[in-house]
This record gives sequence, C-alpha cells and structure tokens, in this order.
Amino acid sequence: MGVPSHRFNNNKYKQMKLRYIIFLFLMGLFFKLSAQQHEVGVVIGSGKANLKDEIGINTSQNTSNISFISSELSYGYTPKNAFFKFNTGVNYSHRELTKNNVAIDYIKLPLQINFVIGNQVQPIIGGGVYFASILNKKNENNNALDFSLFQLGASLKLGIGFLFSQNIKIALSYNINKDIIPIYYEKNVGKFQNEKSIVRGVDKFFSISIYYVIIK
Repeated sequence: MGVPSHRFNNNKYKQMKLRYIIFLFLMGLFFKLSAQQHEVGVVIGSGKANLKDEIGINTSQNTSNISFISSELSYGYTPKNAFFKFNTGVNYSHRELTKNNVAIDYIKLPLQINFVIGNQVQPIIGGGVYFASILNKKNENNNALDFSLFQLGASLKLGIGFLFSQNIKIALSYNINKDIIPIYYEKNVGKFQNEKSIVRGVDKFFSISIYYVIIK
C-alpha cells in the first residue's frame, strides 16, 4: 500500500523547513560570535594628474601640469581576526588643466581590498577598481573633445595608519589611480584630421584619512 502523495509532500516540506531553520540558526550564531569592525570616515587628497594620448599624436592635452584634488566619504569593513579590509565610499575628484581652461569634476565609487598589519601602527597596502561618472566639465574647445560619461579605472594604495584610541584612526597614504576607459577622445588633431587621440589619465596623490571605528 503506497504512501499518500499529500503526506509525502508534507514530510518533504517539513524537512526543507527544518533545514532552513538550522541554516538560519547557524548563520545567526556565526555572525553573533564574529566580532566585526566597521570604519566610517573622511579622506582628503591632493596631487598631480598626467594626461597622455594613446596613438602618439602630440596633442595640446599631453601634459603632467594638472592639479588634482579629491574628497571622499569612506566606509571600511574588516572581518574578525582578518588582516585585510574592504573599502568603498563616494569620492569627488577634480582635474584641472589651467593653460587650456579644461576642468572636469567626477563622482567616483571606489572598491578596494587593503591589507593591514599591526595594532597601534598599521602598514597598509591595497588596490582595487573605481567607477566614475562626470558631474561637470568645462573646456574652451567644445568641438575638439569628446568626453566619456562613464569611466573605469584601477587603483593602488601604500600607506600607514595610526590607532590613537579604540575608536579613532588616522591614516596617511600615497595613491595611484589609472584610467582604463579613456577620459575623452580629442578629434581633428593636427594633420591627422580623421584620427582621434585616445586620452587617459594617471593620478598620483597623497591623502589623509580620519576614521571612526566601530567594533560589533
């Protein structure tokens, strides 16, 4: 005599429900036992940017004389007993080429993994990517430059952090940001009237960070 299908379905449902409850219990226990560290702070940076074309044409924009500033609201997460942390945030960046009156304002979303060693004094090395979108742009040659509205880039960070108390941390770092997607394409360059010069930037700057540390 076979088992009624509704009884079989009920037993299967109860088993799945029990497994789900056990899974949620174990996950809750794991997160309860694992002390997590969160950091919320402000990052200010200043330095120089380099713009370079990719096809060898000597454009008016090929220069390293570009001021670069950035400010960021930053968030960091460190798992329990880990020697690395995940960083993200919202970053405002400004590049300005004064001699040609070109200025570009960006909003960037950085995603980094930073390796941190030590307690009171912490050497820092990390890297990642950033996604950027132009907020505002200004240039005298509107017809010569074709800007990218969206950018992708890679980043590198070397620095040192100081834990002044259980909740206050200050870090100094040297940073390099390199564009993967070009900033803009410069059209009708010199005698190459049908060519476009693909221009990417590299930012090299120092930054200071102040974090409020939360341990849960």
